[in-house]
This record gives sequence, C-alpha cells and structure tokens, in this order.
Amino acid sequence: MKFKLMLAAGCFLAGVTATHAQVGGVKVQVPFEFEMANMTLPAGEYVVWSEHDQVLLRVAGGKTVAMTQANRTMHDGGKSGQVVFNCYDKRCFLSKLWTPDAEQSRELLMSKTEKQLAKRGEPQLFALLGESQERNLRK
Repeated sequence: MKFKLMLAAGCFLAGVTATHAQVGGVKVQVPFEFEMANMTLPAGEYVVWSEHDQVLLRVAGGKTVAMTQANRTMHDGGKSGQVVFNCYDKRCFLSKLWTPDAEQSRELLMSKTEKQLAKRGEPQLFALLGESQERNLRK
C-alpha cells in the first residue's frame, strides 16, 4: 500500500513538473529599440512569455534579459500571438502580450517614464505578429 501511494505521489509530481516546464510564448522580430522593465533593448528577435503575474523577455536563442509585473487580460492573440507596443514620438514601450492561449495574455504595468509621456499625448500602438513558441524552462 505504501509503495502504491509513493508511486502515485511520484507520478503526480512528475506531471506538475512537466506542466510547469513547458510555457507558451511568442517569438517576435522587433524592428525598433524599445523599453521594458526600465531597460532599453535594441531591435532584434525576442521570445516573450508570461508566468503568473509577470512577463519575461529573452533574446531568441539566448538568455532572459528582462522581467516585469503584468496584469492578466483575456485577449486571444490568434494562432501565432502578438506583442503590442505603446510608442510616444520615438520611444516605444512593450505594453501587451497576446498569446494563442487567451488566459496567458498579459498587459504590462506602465513605468514612471511611460506615465509621464502618456500625460503629454496618446501613444501610437504597434502590434507585431509573432510565432507561437513552446519553451522549456530548464534549457
């Protein structure tokens, strides 16, 4: 009996670990410099994904470079997902992550800098279509 309970517990933990190891994200080619988490990032290819109440960003094929708080939003990003930026003049801020799984979509909190710029005028929105990614967190 003890063996069966241990086996069942082991299978349950393996299932939980596998569930948390795979996270959907959106791979996107950003053609301009942008800001996220008080960092200025260059144009390039990135993978953006959400975990709990955070949005994470990594250079495609590289390491995680930024992480910030975000609110849940129910928005379907289509089959490939979308990444949305708020741009004020020539300064762009990562604003939203819309994933193929609407429950994983997030809206990033505005930084102090973006709030100040927003007081001066409405942002121009840029939505970039991405490529849906399955990402293994252990890589």
